[in-house]
Amino acid sequence: MKIKLIAFIATSLLLFSCTAGPGAKTGGLMGALAGGAGGWKAAEGQHKDAKIVYAVLGALAGALAGGWLGSQWDKKDKDTAQKILDRYPDGKTARWKNPDNQNKFSMTLVKSYEDDQGQQCRNFKLVGHIDGNKKNEASKACRSSKHGRWNITSA
Repeated sequence: MKIKLIAFIATSLLLFSCTAGPGAKTGGLMGALAGGAGGWKAAEGQHKDAKIVYAVLGALAGALAGGWLGSQWDKKDKDTAQKILDRYPDGKTARWKNPDNQNKFSMTLVKSYEDDQGQQCRNFKLVGHIDGNKKNEASKACRSSKHGRWNITSA
């Protein structure tokens, strides 16, 4: 069962990466890693098989959500999000419209905290209006100790 599940995940991620642009691939990979780790952590105290299932489901959910976010954001949107994460307090909502593609986003900062590895992290809610469709996503970002930028993933 474990091998089939892992093969399914690998195939899904491979197919996703073949159809997605570079931003979606990066977002999907980051989301899969964060989702897998979150799933593993959520199953703490469970049998090892349950941990694997939780990790796989988390990886799939993270890949899909992270892929959406990465596919819709260009450099201007990512730079805007970096500034918001740096400057805005919890509870504040920032809104912006990308002049290149007319996509609109709002980002509400929910909670700032330090994770288990000592990284500064922030949970936030993201709402995107893309081509007339509205998408809501709960996400998180942790500041990289290497380069100081926020790594945004799905929560």
